[in-house]
Amino acid sequence: MHVLILCQFGMNRSVHLQKYLESKGYSASAGGVLQDKKDVQDKIDFADVIVTVHPEVEDSLRQQFNIGSARVIALNVDDRPKNGPLEGTAWTEYQQRNVYGKLEAQMDQYLPL
Repeated sequence: MHVLILCQFGMNRSVHLQKYLESKGYSASAGGVLQDKKDVQDKIDFADVIVTVHPEVEDSLRQQFNIGSARVIALNVDDRPKNGPLEGTAWTEYQQRNVYGKLEAQMDQYLPL
């Protein structure tokens, strides 16, 4: 079984969940719905389960791609600070403090896959 985790850009939430699921023994990959459409579709075609990290990502997935028979798990974790954008270590610290634990907790509700 292969799990594809999708966020917007394929650089933060999806990568964190990929590593998290791999640490639990799952085959996983990460991507972003705003990346190259052909590359994303190729990843979708290979996936048995697709995890979207936010309702906006799930909407993009369903509108722009053919998900075939893959099971879709929709999480709801935003990675944008309410006080505006952050950069550098402030952004990394915000993600570690406010985002990654929520991703893991929501994903744990669906495990085992």
